[in-house]
Amino acid sequence: MSHSTSAGIRVVVVGAGMAGLTAALRLAERGYNVTVYEEKPFIGGQFGAHTHDGGATYHEHCYHFFLNWYFNFWKIAADIKCPRATCFEPRTTIKCLRKGQHLRDITSLTNVASPTYLWDNILSGTASIPDMFLYMYSIIDLLAAPLDQQNFRTLDSVNGFLNSRPYITDAALQLHQYNLSKAFASPSYLSSAATYKNFAKYSVRYPDPLLWVLKGNSQEHFFTYFEQRLRDLGCSIQKAHRLKSVKLTDQSVELQFVNALWDGLYTEQGFHVPPPAEPKKSSPGHKSLPPVLADYVILALPPKALAEVVDASEAIRNQKPQPLEDVRKLRSQSIVSIDLYFNKRLPDIPKEHVVLLDSRYELNFIDNSQLWPHQGENTFLNITASDYPILADLTDERHAWQDILAELEQYIPFQEDRDLDKEKSHIQTNLGSELFINEVGSWQWRPAARTNMPRIFIAGDFCKSFIDVVTIEGAVVSGLQAARALQAHVQTAQARGGYPSALFRPIDIIEPESYPEFSMLALSLLWAPWAYTAKWWSWAAASRSSPQSFPDLAITGLELLWTPYAQAAQWWEAACEVYKNVFSSFRIR
Repeated sequence: MSHSTSAGIRVVVVGAGMAGLTAALRLAERGYNVTVYEEKPFIGGQFGAHTHDGGATYHEHCYHFFLNWYFNFWKIAADIKCPRATCFEPRTTIKCLRKGQHLRDITSLTNVASPTYLWDNILSGTASIPDMFLYMYSIIDLLAAPLDQQNFRTLDSVNGFLNSRPYITDAALQLHQYNLSKAFASPSYLSSAATYKNFAKYSVRYPDPLLWVLKGNSQEHFFTYFEQRLRDLGCSIQKAHRLKSVKLTDQSVELQFVNALWDGLYTEQGFHVPPPAEPKKSSPGHKSLPPVLADYVILALPPKALAEVVDASEAIRNQKPQPLEDVRKLRSQSIVSIDLYFNKRLPDIPKEHVVLLDSRYELNFIDNSQLWPHQGENTFLNITASDYPILADLTDERHAWQDILAELEQYIPFQEDRDLDKEKSHIQTNLGSELFINEVGSWQWRPAARTNMPRIFIAGDFCKSFIDVVTIEGAVVSGLQAARALQAHVQTAQARGGYPSALFRPIDIIEPESYPEFSMLALSLLWAPWAYTAKWWSWAAASRSSPQSFPDLAITGLELLWTPYAQAAQWWEAACEVYKNVFSSFRIR
């Protein structure tokens, strides 16, 4: 194939989430002829916002937060004229609320990864003093541990890793469970310890402020700018196009799309209310669109949707070895969210994210009426249920609505019939585009940007990258990796066509810094006597408050006697691994 101009290089990006849009932006900036196809009638994927039934009120699937070390995302935001300083608001704390606790007595965790606020957080009242200290200490211990996604011996869940540490307590373990289930919809007994370490090491390096939030719904305050920037670059965006299958030839890729509005899940403006529990599958030939030809394709689809395309595409299935088949082994999680509009201002609701401790369905919320402009005086909560196990079996979302509101009433006093604006309130699930979870052992099944098909590339937060964690930054980095891989393949064909040099302008990918493992190991050694003391303190308090559980407490007491020896062995193992890594790096240089 020969091209005299860059306009001849046709790139199709399937999926208009952050991964696909990032790849499209960087390629369009360099002169590629890019078209983006999206199944929904709006862009943004899990980060997107939509209306329903033609209304004017925008709904996001769930709230989003952005961290300091999202360097590649912040670069994108600046490039589309949505800079952090003006479009985002910093937040330094999260709030924690227990059942029966008055909102005026809510506890706060401030810049959790910052040593500056160590004692403030330990004394916050979220958990007992010794358990809060052990929670903090366990993060340092995790950062010092020699964990490797490709080393089978070190593969472990967060729960498994922490339970191997002799100082850990049930309460400290529960705090990690809150963190993982609320932020990533993944319980600690499934989440990869190595992935959790990657997330923690960047957060500890850039701890202040804790997070950033967008000042408004993502459609009007972010993706409007993104879409305009792409169109200014000549990029075409086709919405309501569901990819059905892919065919490969020596010269191009043929893609077959169908109209995504026919199945009743979407309207021209957004979702119906309520959407069906499962999107209907398109029938052969039903509202099929003319085939689309491309020179290169980036599939920026969630794992489940990607697997369906592979199943329907004989040319891909027949590749040897079969590419992309392992995405079927990746686990995804359904999430329910409710935009809950009240007809009054609820007193004492904080503006920060609120974690509802010990709640069914792992509930948490943010009051968007204190963040989004032009919302009026009445309270507007976005509530997320990140662990709703019966969701997949529901045929009527009213059940989820009733269950979640009944649990919320245990924390916030209100009456549904009297206080809610049901016309504006909205429930939404992510069925059909479930959230990938970083399950222990999943790394080996996650695809890279390149496939063994030279014209097809993969992007998505589930792809392998140094970010590792399912985050917006992970999606952005995967899009950059796919764009880079495509760019490199075009460059290898340069001798066969007169490509302009602009096509090969480097695409920057920024990797955050982190503290070296040996410094974390030294810190964990320095704090070890305090961890040992905190464990004894926690055990003594439990002995006084629960004398009936004496046998279990007696076993814990015996374990405490062994703790110094067990920790010494773990430090020695970690020190040897750190030395080996440093020595190997030195020899390579």
